[in-house]
Amino acid sequence: MSVVGLILGIILALLGIFYLYRGTTGKGIADSGGEEGAKKARQVRSINLIAGVIGIILGILGIIAAIVWV
Repeated sequence: MSVVGLILGIILALLGIFYLYRGTTGKGIADSGGEEGAKKARQVRSINLIAGVIGIILGILGIIAAIVWV
């Protein structure tokens, strides 16, 4: 079992959860007001959602690979 891979997989999964939380709730995203600010906030939220899902998937794959690795 690769301990470093396991730790990195856990960190990646936690970061994925953090970004998914930011993308779903919108916390931590500054809204500068107006139509342009709302458009930018939507883009940031969608990027955070995508990054969160990818981070969680890669984190889980990293944890599985670290456990299986001999």
